[in-house]
Amino acid sequence: MITKSGGEYPYLMEAFGPIPAYLFSWASLIVIKPSSFAIICLSFAEYTAAPFYPGCDPPTVVIKCLATAALVTITLVNALSVKWASYVQNFFAVAKMVIVIIIIVSGIVLLAQGNTKNFNNSFDGPPLSVGTISLAFYNGLWAYDGWNQLNYITEELKDPYRNLPLSIVIGIPLVTVCYVLINISYFTVMTSTELLQSPAVAVTFGDRVLYPASWIVPLFVAFSTIGAANGTCFTAGR
Repeated sequence: MITKSGGEYPYLMEAFGPIPAYLFSWASLIVIKPSSFAIICLSFAEYTAAPFYPGCDPPTVVIKCLATAALVTITLVNALSVKWASYVQNFFAVAKMVIVIIIIVSGIVLLAQGNTKNFNNSFDGPPLSVGTISLAFYNGLWAYDGWNQLNYITEELKDPYRNLPLSIVIGIPLVTVCYVLINISYFTVMTSTELLQSPAVAVTFGDRVLYPASWIVPLFVAFSTIGAANGTCFTAGR
């Protein structure tokens, strides 16, 4: 109904006036978007460095340098050309789906072969409470971060009345299904303790399942994180 770019800003402006809209915009520009951008670039750096340091954590300086390089590169691409940024986004979106499909198919094959021991008593653990359930939801938020990104570029969409709702209706259920199936795949080869202790879960999965082609997992996960970082930068400017 409000076909303006800027995500929450124009909605807050219409609903509550300029002060709440400005405060959100200020917080988003100074804290929320840069922090999210930095965290995604750090994830990229960890997955990129992990194969070169088997059995141990990569040095902090290496991760910081890789993250900084990714952050600067993506920012330059978005500053120089909207078309380049959109090409980058499309390429890495395809790469992301490739690794998602590889992991999910591998998990289905392992389940079909009877690798179900890690699912025995899988709901045993500390007693449930409002706090633990809230923490679980909070940790899951990262998987769905980006659900509102299209709303930042509403004015640049072709036929936003049709394509914006369609993208959300397709995108969020697709992410939900992929997220659940990927975690099921991880549990076919890792216990919950191993999963929590792994510095890069997808790399651990690849080492155990896809060897000697395990190198493709950190490569495509790096592609995935670069795509997420580019998407954050692409929309943040709006």
